[in-house]
Amino acid sequence: MLKFLRYFLDFVKRNVVVDDPQCVYKFERSPGGDIHCTYLGRDLEWAFLPEWYYKKVFNS
Repeated sequence: MLKFLRYFLDFVKRNVVVDDPQCVYKFERSPGGDIHCTYLGRDLEWAFLPEWYYKKVFNS
């Protein structure tokens, strides 16, 4: 499990290129074990944190 977690976090570091807490990335793991990353932008359909949280934590 730790090996997968380390691989996944390294993958996230390489693929998350926009430093914006409201941007959404979707990570999927295929049956073969490969991980895929899709940048969804600021799509509210996928956002799960409420707007008040962003304002309080990130002082937007």
